[in-house]
Amino acid sequence: MAAALVLAQLKAQMALPGYARSPSLGLLYITDHYAADARELLAFMEQ
Repeated sequence: MAAALVLAQLKAQMALPGYARSPSLGLLYITDHYAADARELLAFMEQ
């Protein structure tokens, strides 16, 4: 759920004037709390 909320916020930002519509670089910071799910989180964000 947290990843879906982050993704929704990023998409909203990209829709604003002056923001990249299709960014080519991203940074995904994952705390140790989510480390066990890192691969799944990255795959979700890549979609």
